[in-house]
Amino acid sequence: MKRQEVEIQLTEQQLTANALTTFVQKATSFASDVRLGKEDKLVDAKSVLGVLTLALKTGDHVVIETEGSDEETAVAALVAYFQA
Repeated sequence: MKRQEVEIQLTEQQLTANALTTFVQKATSFASDVRLGKEDKLVDAKSVLGVLTLALKTGDHVVIETEGSDEETAVAALVAYFQA
């Protein structure tokens, strides 16, 4: 399992439901299980509803966890998404 914390550097305009759907699509493209966490809540990052329940904002610190055959590639790509 790979786990990495990242600070969200996207603007509020980049954190809309449509934009977060892009994150979910990226997470879904990996074979590994992917989870996204904020504070004490951890959700399936391949679920739009789950990701939306985190109410992400610019500057939030989140944890990305991946587990599976492509876990290293997945965590690197998803961390990069929030730092773009």
